[in-house]
Amino acid sequence: MGDFCLDNLFLSDSIKDEIVKIANSNATLLITGESGVGKEFVAKTVHELSPQFEKKPVIINIRAIPEELLEKELFGSLAGAFTDAKLDSVGMFRLANNSTLILDDVGSIPLSIQGKLLNAIENGLIQPIGSSTAIKVNCRIIAISTVPIPTLVEKGLFRRDLYYRLNVLSLVLPPLRDRVSLIEKITNYYLASVSSPGKVFIIDNEAMRKLVWYYWPGNIRELLNTLERGTVMSDGVKITSDYLLLSSDNNVNISNATLKDAVRLFKKRYITQALENNGWNVTKSANFLDIQRTYLSRLIKELNIE
Repeated sequence: MGDFCLDNLFLSDSIKDEIVKIANSNATLLITGESGVGKEFVAKTVHELSPQFEKKPVIINIRAIPEELLEKELFGSLAGAFTDAKLDSVGMFRLANNSTLILDDVGSIPLSIQGKLLNAIENGLIQPIGSSTAIKVNCRIIAISTVPIPTLVEKGLFRRDLYYRLNVLSLVLPPLRDRVSLIEKITNYYLASVSSPGKVFIIDNEAMRKLVWYYWPGNIRELLNTLERGTVMSDGVKITSDYLLLSSDNNVNISNATLKDAVRLFKKRYITQALENNGWNVTKSANFLDIQRTYLSRLIKELNIE
């Protein structure tokens, strides 16, 4: 996500509070959310706030490793255990001993390995390939998934007992379109981070409006890529809407949004704007919108307005 994320600008206060509580525990954690919402960064943040912060976390992307090599990468192997195994392999679990092991794309782990992963989590024991002796390990597991694990469980692609072990604690990161108030903060911070004394980037109102109303199917990652492209393509220091190259002008990207999504997004942004214009005073905003205060409070909760 980039160094700019060190300030947690893409996290709501409620998620920050959850992270602080979770970091003090050693229980397994499952982080879910759409691609690009910052799951890996949140996992690293949990580790950095934990008692194990002095040791670096170990991160393994399950999907990026061929199935025939995954068991060795996770649990290690002895020399001669299989063809071309000329040296012992430590494995990620032992590398993460007394630290944190982050399993990215955990939903793609093959069923053939899920039982061994369950045993490692439940009993703290791993058995390298070619060894008859189990090894004790002590590491916290943080699992990351873009695909909802219960869906995989129902399809028979993921063990239910493993899901329960991974989901002792959970964090669900909302998409950027549900965190509209953060778009301007992220944008301004990013532009400041790439500016220099002789070249200070700014964004004009029309371009900012376009960012706020876009659907962001790629979430924060897409926003950062869009801003980077805008700074590279702009003639000077002002980023205009012409340089953003988004597929929509003043509305959500309808190629990626259902009608229900579009209505919800419009309602959320309309109410958010009313709240901002009235200093986030619910009573004044309700009067402005000509609705009951209790109804507005319910909408704020339903629409997850932060």
